[in-house]
Amino acid sequence: MSETDGDLTNKDEDFKFDLQLFAEGEGEGEGEGEGEGEGEGDEWGKFLDQSPDEYKRHEAFKGMKTLGELQKAYLTLQESSKGSVKLLSDSPTDEELKEYRGKMGIPETKEGYELQLPAIVEELGIDKTFLGKFNEMAHSLHLSKAQAGKLFTWYNDGFVESYNKRVKEYEGELEKAETELKDEWDEDYDKNVELMKRGFRGVKQALGKELGKKLEDLLFDEKIDGRKLGNHPLMIRAFSYIGKNITGKLPADGEPSGADEDMLDRLYPSMKHLKKK
Repeated sequence: MSETDGDLTNKDEDFKFDLQLFAEGEGEGEGEGEGEGEGEGDEWGKFLDQSPDEYKRHEAFKGMKTLGELQKAYLTLQESSKGSVKLLSDSPTDEELKEYRGKMGIPETKEGYELQLPAIVEELGIDKTFLGKFNEMAHSLHLSKAQAGKLFTWYNDGFVESYNKRVKEYEGELEKAETELKDEWDEDYDKNVELMKRGFRGVKQALGKELGKKLEDLLFDEKIDGRKLGNHPLMIRAFSYIGKNITGKLPADGEPSGADEDMLDRLYPSMKHLKKK
């Protein structure tokens, strides 16, 4: 064998040795990878084997294959639940109530809602105890300030809308009655309207306070032919006739009482006509 042949033989041996190392290294990598995967799979299988039967095929575990995936899901759930609020029991303690209200933005007292009645409600003289009752109800239901505020606004907006609708209908009735009686009474219209107001005051005085209030409600709430009694030409004619035939001085002939004038504001023929000038 020549020197050259010896060199080639040595190189062949070296090349074979390198291939063997490469093959052994590749085998080790594959073995490690397969071992790790099989180990995790074995751990997951053991975990499921130890779980109650009702949990083994639970929807929450669907798609999971390793304990690592379960750990990740658990930690994600823990993180997302940090801002959650525990629901109150049927009989919560004072401490539980305080903590719950603090997290939910619920005032400690009913006065903490700081709600205000709309200006139009104030002007109409609506029962102001409603606000206190609303606050009490909201607090007993554990409503937050934001929730109570929206509910209160919704209610009052509905009230104002309903009131405006009634006013519009009422003004339409007044206009219709006014047109009809102006055609009938002509130049005596203003005089007969004053007699109508005098007649109303006289009847109310004769009835007394309790029955007089019932008369107000009757005239304002009841209807004939779709019109409120207080706006109906028939009632206007009747009170005008009564006023024409009443003798003596009535309290309203001097300084009109506030109660009577408030009622006349609600009767025919319009707001600006009814108060005694």
